[in-house]
Amino acid sequence: MVAQNLSLTVEDPDGTLLGCLIVTDLHGTLADAPPAGPFPEIAALTHRLTQSYARSRDVQPGQIALVDMAAVHPDARGSGVYMSMRKAIQARLKAAGWRFVVGELSSPATQNVVLEKLGHCNAAEIRFSEFEWNGTHPFRAITSPPSLILAEGTL
Repeated sequence: MVAQNLSLTVEDPDGTLLGCLIVTDLHGTLADAPPAGPFPEIAALTHRLTQSYARSRDVQPGQIALVDMAAVHPDARGSGVYMSMRKAIQARLKAAGWRFVVGELSSPATQNVVLEKLGHCNAAEIRFSEFEWNGTHPFRAITSPPSLILAEGTL
């Protein structure tokens, strides 16, 4: 994903990494089946979420960017690093002609920031208690937040 040159890092003046956003073209992540890997239930959950989104939106290459992962150094939390990274990547994507940015929101904090502060909309959602995989409910114990959300912002 990083090789696509869509991702972003932020460092302090001393060169300490404060945060990163890993961004990719959503089109390249869509497949008929979840990818194989060491955590198949997570792959199935995120696959179902993106497939739900793709049913409502024509996903073409170079149009919808997926913020796949975000991380902020613990010492920089609460200092606006995440918001500045999101705003910077959105400006870069818009200037390059992308139409939308989406992100999987799996924590109450990111749901608050992206839905409330950035004003993105809930474009797809899966309740953890209702998700079934191979006859089980592997995420039923997760109650906060109650669901995984794919949020969409227009660029």
